[in-house]
Amino acid sequence: MEIIEPAMISLTVPNKDYVNAVEACFNITQLKTFVAQCDDDYRLLNQLVSDTVEALGKKVRITTWFRPVEGNIAPPPMTLDEAHSLGFDGYAIDFVECPQAMRAFLQRECQLHRTAIALQTNRVDTARTMEAISRAGGGNYIVSNTMNMVTRSQYGRRLPQNLTRDVRPARILVGPVVDPAARQKIESMIAQSRDKLTVHAEEARRLGDIERQVSREQKEYKDAFVSLQHLQLYFALDIFSNDGYGISQDALKARKLAVLAAKKRMDTLENKLAFNKAGLRNFDE
Repeated sequence: MEIIEPAMISLTVPNKDYVNAVEACFNITQLKTFVAQCDDDYRLLNQLVSDTVEALGKKVRITTWFRPVEGNIAPPPMTLDEAHSLGFDGYAIDFVECPQAMRAFLQRECQLHRTAIALQTNRVDTARTMEAISRAGGGNYIVSNTMNMVTRSQYGRRLPQNLTRDVRPARILVGPVVDPAARQKIESMIAQSRDKLTVHAEEARRLGDIERQVSREQKEYKDAFVSLQHLQLYFALDIFSNDGYGISQDALKARKLAVLAAKKRMDTLENKLAFNKAGLRNFDE
């Protein structure tokens, strides 16, 4: 199964009005985490990259993540309709685009589905929001450029408590938005190119076999041709006689026919090789 690239690569925020708030939901480690879709891939990735030098030639420390699908994910503190009624635009996860397999990580580790966002300060009912979030066990919400972290006191009347911090301008998720259709087209082209590469490799192997066969035939032809030339020379000089060495004109004729047959076979193989190479070039085009 596919290993999902870290959020800093695979996640985008199409509406840049929300990019500061969305990035505030992550820490730097979460933005750099590779997400596996099964335990086998999770273990293999760690083995190849972090535990051995097999993948990169050296050990590299990376952050990886995997959790079984059946694991529990805490629900949002408010329904989306309730969040809208309190003045929120939606939850952070509503403003991102990412691979479907990344969403479990965003929910379990980054709580994007539980972090409500509102860009306009005067629209949010703070008291009701704190009550709703504390009732659900606590959580975060963002109003304009302020992150609110709501908890419930462990003592006395267990009243809701709120800590705040400033939301800094985004630095990592501010890159240009990748058009999903364009990305899908590029990925399709890459897949087609890989298929072509596989076909090329198989065709190259087959042509290599033919070329080696041609080379063997050429050697046999050359050896036979040299032998025939020697025999013809010996006959021309009357070195051999029919009685002396048992080499007759019939034997010479048979050898000559064998040489011609070998040449014909070699020519056929060379033509076949040229035809296949031409077909391979046409396939490239």
